[in-house]
Amino acid sequence: MEPTARLEQRLTWIEPDHFERGQTVHVIEKSQDGAGTATFLSPAKNQLLRFNLSEVNRLRFIKQRRVADGVLVELSNDGLPLRLHLIELKSGLTLSDWNKVKQQLLGALHNAHALMGLLGLPMPDQIECHTCYRRDRISPQDSAHPVLFKPGVGTRIEDHPAYDWINGYCELSSDFPRLPHHRHQRDEQGNAEIAL
Repeated sequence: MEPTARLEQRLTWIEPDHFERGQTVHVIEKSQDGAGTATFLSPAKNQLLRFNLSEVNRLRFIKQRRVADGVLVELSNDGLPLRLHLIELKSGLTLSDWNKVKQQLLGALHNAHALMGLLGLPMPDQIECHTCYRRDRISPQDSAHPVLFKPGVGTRIEDHPAYDWINGYCELSSDFPRLPHHRHQRDEQGNAEIAL
C-alpha cells in the first residue's frame, strides 16, 4: 500500500477532534495563564498534520508524563514525512521554565514516535523544536540578572543552563541528538503565526 493510502486509512483510527491537517494548522493552549494559538503555515505547500497533546491527551503508556502542546508532521506530496515539529506554548519563560519546556518537548518526542508507528510512517530525519512565548526572561538582554551570564573564572559559557536557549538548539536527553530550536514571540493575545 502506498504511503498516502496507508496514512488515510490509519487516520480513520484516530478521533477526528484530536488532529488537524492542511497547509495551515493551529496549536492551541487552553490553560488560562498561557492561553493562545500558534498558527503554522507551509509556504512550500506541504501538507501539515497536527496533533494537539497535553498531559491529559498524551499516550498513557509512555512514562514521560510532561508533554508539549503539539506535534506537527510536515508531509511531502507522496505522503512521506519530511520534518517533525515539537511545539510548546508558554506565557513567560525563566530558566526553571526552560528546563520544564525541555521535558515537555521530550515527552512530545516520545509520543511522536508512537504516533508515527500508529500512522505507519517512518520517523523523519529532521526534528525541530519550537517554543512560542510572550515574555523571555532567559536571554541576557531580558534577564533580571544579566550578570549571571558572564562566565566565572575557570568555567565555560557552554555550561550555562540557558546556553542552548540562546544559541537555537536544545538537548532533550542523551538518547537523542541536539535538535534545532526556534523561538517565536507571541502577541499580547497569546497568538503567533509561524511559516515553516
